Amino acid sequence: MLTFNNYDFKSIFGQKFRVSEITGRGPFGEENKNQIVPGIPGSYPMGSRRKERMIGVKFSLIADSKEDLRELVDRFNSLIYSDDEVPFGFDDEAATYFGKIDGDPDWSETKTGMAKGLITFKCSDPNKYGPELTQTINDPDGDADEIVTNEGSAETYPTFTATILKPTTFLQIVSPEAYMQVGQAVDVEGSTVQEYELLIDDDMSSLNGWGQSDFVTDGYALGTIETDGTRFYPTSFGAAQTPERWQGPALKKSLPEEVQDFEMNAAVRAENVGYETGMVEIYLLDAQNNQVARIHMADSWTAYAKNEGRVQLGSGDAARFPYVTNPPGQKTDWNNFYGILKLQRRGNRWWFYFARVDGDTRIQISDKHYIPPDGLYMDKVAQVQIAFRKWPNTNHSRMGVYALKFWKLNDVGEQQVPYIADVGDKIIFDHKRALITNNGDETFIQYKDFGASYFPIGKGSTQLAVNPPDAAKVDVNWRSAYK
Repeated sequence: MLTFNNYDFKSIFGQKFRVSEITGRGPFGEENKNQIVPGIPGSYPMGSRRKERMIGVKFSLIADSKEDLRELVDRFNSLIYSDDEVPFGFDDEAATYFGKIDGDPDWSETKTGMAKGLITFKCSDPNKYGPELTQTINDPDGDADEIVTNEGSAETYPTFTATILKPTTFLQIVSPEAYMQVGQAVDVEGSTVQEYELLIDDDMSSLNGWGQSDFVTDGYALGTIETDGTRFYPTSFGAAQTPERWQGPALKKSLPEEVQDFEMNAAVRAENVGYETGMVEIYLLDAQNNQVARIHMADSWTAYAKNEGRVQLGSGDAARFPYVTNPPGQKTDWNNFYGILKLQRRGNRWWFYFARVDGDTRIQISDKHYIPPDGLYMDKVAQVQIAFRKWPNTNHSRMGVYALKFWKLNDVGEQQVPYIADVGDKIIFDHKRALITNNGDETFIQYKDFGASYFPIGKGSTQLAVNPPDAAKVDVNWRSAYK
């Protein structure tokens, strides 16, 4: 029986789905490349490669009627489609393959409600894999085993998860043949610097330190905000005002100092499907309560659901919107948003960033770097502000702010090495996907060392090491690979 993308077809369809034959699991094929040299018999071998694995599954759908068959086909199609290669397997072996449907099915139906077909899965990785395994290879505060065993017949690419225990300028994972590294160590002539100096780290569990604001851009600051211990959310928006503009409550918080170069991250939710208008905003204000910048996710329509992210710089007549997330042809692309809003300014270069988050993974990103005309949008930031707004006389979308962080960005001198990670950060090295993230942020790959590589784990036992050994608890996740 077939399991595809974690869907067990036997438990879903019962006796209405039957597999009669599976092909493509026998001895693998190999493709040789040879060079013919004129005047010399034969050819020179230039290498070989294992071809993609093609697995065919002959199956039947047995329905109670023609109408029931249509429903079975619709259900089958909804389960068997995938954008990417996903795990699948069969109940007569413990191995897992990774692939997706390729080509057209060989499909036929009878008048009695029975159908037969052949689907082909293309596996760009011809290997099959054992169960997922996890092991701690470094733990300054506990037991660890630095020897990892691949019981298969082929090398496999691991994923390392490092939980940072102390501020560090680098992290290195070493195998006998290669290494992976982010950041750099400090030599005897150098010194460390806190490039990202955390000024605000608010988990939205308390309103302490936040004060009522009477300012919002192009609208009215009215209503109240409360916390349930995990988020700030609006509880009222005030009576409808005229002329009609966006209205709702706002709270602000002062920074310990005015800041020129900075980064602000906020985790927000804007659930708009089934609701009407709503706007969740983060403002950056100067000492006189003028807007330096604001970023928001908003649904401005009552006829249909359409979330859209925007960034506005400056205030008054000089204000402009240099960025709007509005993918062509995808009006619902940001609906029911939960994710990260980010604003960064370093020198005169701005960075606007929106990311939808699923667990620890940023699954959809829209961002832009922007350099404005000389001298514009360079005011220092003295305050951060949260606002929730709606259009008068409409229902409001469900909105919340779950976390807000603000860093001052310090200059890094020629002989200085910056810290790249702090206590609690989670760095993931995904060697199969060639991806490095810190707390889900894929831009962290900028810290990858030039000579570092996404090394595999070979057959048998491999001894690994972590440097510095007291900087992180490191776990490795892998599957034994078989040809």
